[in-house]
Amino acid sequence: DPASPSNCCAVKEYHVPDCLLKQCDITNLVVETGDCNPDGTYEVWIDFDVNNAPSLSTHFGVWANGHLIGFFPLTQLPLYIPAFPTDGGPNDVVKICLSNTGSVSCCAVEEFPVPDCVGGDCKIFDVQVITGDCHNDGTYTIKVNFQVVNPGNDFFELWAGNGDYLGHFPLSDLPLVIEHFPWGGHDVDVLKICINDNPHCCKEVEFKAPDCVGNTDCKIYDVVVETGDCHDDGTYVIKLNFQVVNPGNDFFELWAGNGDYLGHFPLSDLPLVIEHFPWGGNDVDVLKICINDNPHCCKVVEFKAPDCVGPNCEIQDLTVHTGDCNDDGTYHVWVNFHVMNPGAAGQYGVWANGQFLGVYPLDDLPLHIEHFPTNGGPHDVVKVCLLNASSPNLPPLCCEVLEFAVPDCVPDIPCEINDLIVETGDCNADGTYHAWVDFKVGNNTSLDLFFGIWANGQFLGSFPLSDLPFHIEHFPTDGGPHDVIKVCLVTPNATVPLCCETIEFAVPDCLGGDCMIWDLQVLKTPCLCGQFFAILTFEHKNGGSEGFNIVGNGMNYGNYPYNHPQPIILGPLDGDDITSYEFLVYDYLHPDCQDVFELGKVDCMSQQQQDLATDQPMGGGRLTLSPNPTSSWLSVTAQLNTGTVVGQATAEIRQADGRLVRTIVVPDASNFQLDVSELPAGLYRLSLQTAVSRLESTFAKQ
Repeated sequence: DPASPSNCCAVKEYHVPDCLLKQCDITNLVVETGDCNPDGTYEVWIDFDVNNAPSLSTHFGVWANGHLIGFFPLTQLPLYIPAFPTDGGPNDVVKICLSNTGSVSCCAVEEFPVPDCVGGDCKIFDVQVITGDCHNDGTYTIKVNFQVVNPGNDFFELWAGNGDYLGHFPLSDLPLVIEHFPWGGHDVDVLKICINDNPHCCKEVEFKAPDCVGNTDCKIYDVVVETGDCHDDGTYVIKLNFQVVNPGNDFFELWAGNGDYLGHFPLSDLPLVIEHFPWGGNDVDVLKICINDNPHCCKVVEFKAPDCVGPNCEIQDLTVHTGDCNDDGTYHVWVNFHVMNPGAAGQYGVWANGQFLGVYPLDDLPLHIEHFPTNGGPHDVVKVCLLNASSPNLPPLCCEVLEFAVPDCVPDIPCEINDLIVETGDCNADGTYHAWVDFKVGNNTSLDLFFGIWANGQFLGSFPLSDLPFHIEHFPTDGGPHDVIKVCLVTPNATVPLCCETIEFAVPDCLGGDCMIWDLQVLKTPCLCGQFFAILTFEHKNGGSEGFNIVGNGMNYGNYPYNHPQPIILGPLDGDDITSYEFLVYDYLHPDCQDVFELGKVDCMSQQQQDLATDQPMGGGRLTLSPNPTSSWLSVTAQLNTGTVVGQATAEIRQADGRLVRTIVVPDASNFQLDVSELPAGLYRLSLQTAVSRLESTFAKQ
């Protein structure tokens, strides 16, 4: 009876036949590549076989380098993909999965080489930087590794973030260990990698500097340079002195502004006399001081060169005689001249159409140049300059230029660049932007020509005319509202351009907009001996690369970079109650970008009145601070009106806005010193709380 279940049952377990257990399997997966597309993709054909496909599996999915392209019916095999995206390496990967009503039944993966037409441009990727041990000279060890496609060269070059060139190395050396990588002074350092002779195949990476660098607080301050007698060789005597805290070394090193290394000396030799300091060729010379083995403890100072340097040499009767032409388009030239007041000059340099040919002794005159390079026009130019015999790196003592006719045996090759245009595009995170350059060549279209390109004076490389219009992915701006591009036509073996053209164009708005200077504030310090100091602060945005100037009342207080620490202290200034002080801050490249502050007249009373007015604000005594302003130590003297001994007191240093900076308990407050070298420049208030009175006064930290 079906309605009455039976209590008499039996169960038998048995094996399913093998033909029902075969799993889904994709076999014979084949990938064939075809033509490349302008956007960096390329054509691909995919085909495969399926074994034991589930009955409902009618579609398959396709993934390109991990990215899903889509689902397609099995009837569409072989599948044509017109734009397969590459991942930038030498091989790409395709993944195929059989789909069963939304679920995946089985998959297969195939790696295959990218066609040669993709990635023609060199590319550096997968950069790894591992930091290691630190060294006493402020450097540390790094290990570098990276991948590159289409390098076109077996070598690469490295630069540190501070611009130091680290050398060129074979790619076969990767991974590469750099034993002494220079610390940049911040938590994050930068490494730049470029394939050799390919300035467009570069990569910059940031990485965390190790904690072991930058733990010393060495500081050079109070540098004084006094000039002395001049010598016939273009040098003169200087006397140098300075102060240093936490040097970590007993020696220091010196460099002149032209880069000449002057030597290393013990700190105990200070003040130091340098008998032969090389003149830099200008009214102002430069001296660089570094504590030995500590490149992060340096100081650069400018000082006025003495009037006795700079002999007034003169090149006279410069003549050029041309001779036979050579097969390479050059020709013979004889150069001769006379010299008046040569001073220390014992040699001269020669330039041909701007190309430096070499240095020759004055005894070699007249000079025979066997291969004078022409610039392609009817006239060429020669330049000769007298050079300092003891320091050839110094600026020339004097120069002379002569233009002369090219001999008839050199063909006159006309050259013309027309319709030079620049179009700007998107900005990059590194402050550069995209630019496209195009132009037409009026003549010489039959020659095998290349063009060189310069961005704000920086050479970017030489390229065939077939590359036009030329795309610059990282155009380096100079910080102003306009940038400049220069293009020159050259032949493959020429060293002098046939012709050049320059164009100025507006920088795209995405780089930050117009320069702005606002909220200029000027405070004055208490008077001392009839004078005071002005404490200046302001806000700024999008300033030019040449910094800003401070002027006022017919005075130019100097040019400063925008990263100069604020506040800026000017003075001492006369508080004569006559001059109405006005201060103007303006951008050097954009004078209309400015702000002004009117301080008005300042009346510095007599020293006695000043003491009563400023040193006794609480009426309980006198607090005297010197020197004021100060850069390091502050001497404090306290006197009570009652004549009693001050004794122990609590000293507080506060910023101009009232914020407490430091509190010190002084055992004997009648006369003591404070180290304020670590305080930022600015105006501060010193309060002294004694047992019977509170004294206050103001000082400026330079």
